Amino acid sequence: MSPTPSALLRLALPLVPTHGFSIKTLQLASRQLPNGPPAGFSAQTLCALFPSPPPAQRGPFGPVGSLSREDLVKEARGELGEVGEPVGPARALAEEWLREGRSNMTEAVRADKGKVEAKLRLGLSERVRWNEPILGMLPQVS
Repeated sequence: MSPTPSALLRLALPLVPTHGFSIKTLQLASRQLPNGPPAGFSAQTLCALFPSPPPAQRGPFGPVGSLSREDLVKEARGELGEVGEPVGPARALAEEWLREGRSNMTEAVRADKGKVEAKLRLGLSERVRWNEPILGMLPQVS
């Protein structure tokens, strides 16, 4: 039986604080899969598992559609190529990180028997605690 993309994302979560939201993180996690390739999945395989959104269309005066702040800077410098880096794998990993953090926060709040205000504070502190290990990597995700 082949591993599912969600299993790969779950294996990659503990690697995020060290390696960030990247294809490299998913490649390292793929080495841990049972029946997975010893060298891990290739970037092409990961991009097929987690496709990127279509690239911004280019009009006569540059890209059409919304670009990230980093892409706007690259466009102004003339560094934005026709095809951008694939963001699908990193985006999928970041979304799984947020989903898991939300799940941990919800479990902590449900287990608490205190008042509503105390539960709210607990939930917020759990969410902040979950994201502390990746604070230095947040610009990658934006």
